[in-house]
Amino acid sequence: GTVWTFTLRKGVKFHSGGEMKAEDVVASIDRLADPANSSNALSVFTGILQKGNTKKVDDYTVEFHLDAANGNFPYMVSSDNYNAVIIPASYKGDY
Repeated sequence: GTVWTFTLRKGVKFHSGGEMKAEDVVASIDRLADPANSSNALSVFTGILQKGNTKKVDDYTVEFHLDAANGNFPYMVSSDNYNAVIIPASYKGDY
């Protein structure tokens, strides 16, 4: 399918102590899919997921609207091979 819905586990904490929520996932994936950031993950997301196509449904639900169906998508966003690391949406430092 072209729409994947992920439900986040409640209570997952960042090292800083804040809870990971949908807005963190959206901000992180948008950063990775943004050509301006030259992310290593960009080569994987090109043609599959564009910046702005990851949506917060609620605090613990995220929808990914893909450009084309891709059965490997769950692996792409969960594997450290693609540097798809989720960081707090409020993070303003270097990536």
